[in-house]
Amino acid sequence: MCYNSGQTSSYGKIEAAAESFYRNLSDDKRGPVFSNFYKEAKKTPPGNYHLIVAFEVFKGSATALNRVMSREE
Repeated sequence: MCYNSGQTSSYGKIEAAAESFYRNLSDDKRGPVFSNFYKEAKKTPPGNYHLIVAFEVFKGSATALNRVMSREE
């Protein structure tokens, strides 16, 4: 499913799935993340479909994961 094509979903559900994935990822792994890191998860928002969400750090790159606060926190 892609936003604005194929099976329909709202931006809010896509955003919530991405935030949930990143929150889980940053709880598991904080601080520097180096080349060739890849993590993928299936999120199931209300409805009869699922979203595959992925985070990748490409070769030669690095980033840092920090805790993301949800709208409710």
